[in-house]
Amino acid sequence: MGEGPLVLLPREPAGRAFNQWLRAVVRGAGYELERTLETLSAPWDHRMLPVAEAEAASVLVAEWTREAIADVVAVPFDPPLSFPIDLATRQPADQHVERIVQATLRLRDGEGWLKHRPAHTTLPDD
Repeated sequence: MGEGPLVLLPREPAGRAFNQWLRAVVRGAGYELERTLETLSAPWDHRMLPVAEAEAASVLVAEWTREAIADVVAVPFDPPLSFPIDLATRQPADQHVERIVQATLRLRDGEGWLKHRPAHTTLPDD
């Protein structure tokens, strides 16, 4: 049995939430991400160089694959995966933040693309 694939992950700490989510999804399927490589903070076409050179695989947001990247083929998950999105703001929220929250809630209710998640007050470690 050979080594598993090398998977690109966003550089932490910025990519921490995505990385934890992806590890949980993979673990839920009965696997572990054992071989990973952090990507550079660069435009996506530069971040995908290890993929284009057949050195790694990557999980991307579907919208990012609309523009072709040379030598990179995007294959959608079936069934599709969904990444939970949270809105972070300072407390107390000012009127501008409140407008963004209300617009987001209208989209959630009108389009059905966001689901309610309980509020968290946990702060990150860093």
